[in-house]
Amino acid sequence: MQIKFNKIGLLYLAFNLCFCFVVEAQAQKSKAVIKSADKREIIKLLLEDISKNSPGKVIYVSNKNLTVDIQNDLSQIKNSKIKVVAPEKSANADVCHYQFDSFEVSGKYVSVAFGDCNSGLTYNFKKTRGKWKAVPFVIEK
Repeated sequence: MQIKFNKIGLLYLAFNLCFCFVVEAQAQKSKAVIKSADKREIIKLLLEDISKNSPGKVIYVSNKNLTVDIQNDLSQIKNSKIKVVAPEKSANADVCHYQFDSFEVSGKYVSVAFGDCNSGLTYNFKKTRGKWKAVPFVIEK
């Protein structure tokens, strides 16, 4: 009787361990993090698009949700004058800054909310052939 109990116990233990590994793998998959270099490329795409529509103007960008290394890279965006400001500066009526929300990874897609003090949208990106491109978001099964 003791031998059967041990075999059943081991089987039960093996099943629980497998179940825990599957649950943990799914949890880690949903917590995917985007690399800093990829964030830089996506931010650059969005800010270049803004600078095309407002040539010569200073584009104010909030430092909220942006690491220092990304903030330093903003000055390298072609044909644009970008000034990084603290979110408190938005209290000043003369400064309408853009702000990036957190980056969210969903499968092959990365989404980020981006906008200024008047409006904002969620933009979706997908990496194709090593380059990030804006795409409509598609839910995959």
